[in-house]
Amino acid sequence: GRVLDRQGKPISDASVYMDTWRETRTLDTRLQTEADGRFTWSNAPPDAVSADFYKRGYADNRRVTIVAGATNEVVLHEPTQVKGTVVDAVTGQPVPAFHVVTGIDWGNGSPTSWQRWHGNDNDDEQSQGRDGKFETSLTFPYPKYAIRIEADGYLTADSEPFVADGGEKNLSFKLVNGVGIDGFVLA
Repeated sequence: GRVLDRQGKPISDASVYMDTWRETRTLDTRLQTEADGRFTWSNAPPDAVSADFYKRGYADNRRVTIVAGATNEVVLHEPTQVKGTVVDAVTGQPVPAFHVVTGIDWGNGSPTSWQRWHGNDNDDEQSQGRDGKFETSLTFPYPKYAIRIEADGYLTADSEPFVADGGEKNLSFKLVNGVGIDGFVLA
């Protein structure tokens, strides 16, 4: 097979993870693409396999069906870039320091799952906002995402859920002064 970008150019060093065969997650085979974007799996089963394709700087393409002997061209798109501003709701001044927490909205009516680990292309630097601005990159194809802003002396603020579609998402937050839940745990 071959891994390409949206313009049809080969992507080298992309990871290819053969995951599911005959509805069972038993393969656990990992490959890397060559300079021309090609990958080869010499002992592949003759029927359909579900594979994941990913590379830092691109959005993941998960659960792609590939078949031995077929063309198997897989496209990786750009990640969704989320940029935002965070200001004090009363003064309009930028909030000097805050945390950006990524959330997953599964779309099944359950509450947003706030991810405090740094997955996708996020790292500690991306989870911190400064001088009223932040930027983060979303690469995993969850049904929907949300962004939560947390800052000392303010109540948290959450975005509406949105689809990570490979474009740019601009968000604005106006934080209200307040404190979260506080208390003691006693024996």
